[in-house]
Amino acid sequence: QTRYGRGLVRLDAEQLPFPDKSFDVIFCARFFHHLPSRSLRESILSEMFRISRHGVVLTCKARYSYEHISKVVKSIFIGNKGVVHRYFITTREVTRIAESNGWKLAEKYAPHPLIGANRGYLLIPKK
Repeated sequence: QTRYGRGLVRLDAEQLPFPDKSFDVIFCARFFHHLPSRSLRESILSEMFRISRHGVVLTCKARYSYEHISKVVKSIFIGNKGVVHRYFITTREVTRIAESNGWKLAEKYAPHPLIGANRGYLLIPKK
């Protein structure tokens, strides 16, 4: 744990220092495509479930979107001018991790499913 000025703290996402159900909702934006292994993604998402009371909202990048495929093609033909993400979390993986923690996928959101790479998930506890 490291302090970065007023109210900003750097923490280990796999071992958050908060009691169970400390927060009403956890929001995580476009983070999981930076994580190289399934076990790391599972560990971090499980930790989010542990500290949330009512919901976890994730936004993620999708592998099979026009946005991502066009970046890959451009990097092949004109060099790597932009960031090409190699790691992704799938709906199946999100659902599996949620269910193994007593949660469920309540809603999946894809504003532009064929074109855009962004996906959103609302996960809630099973009652």
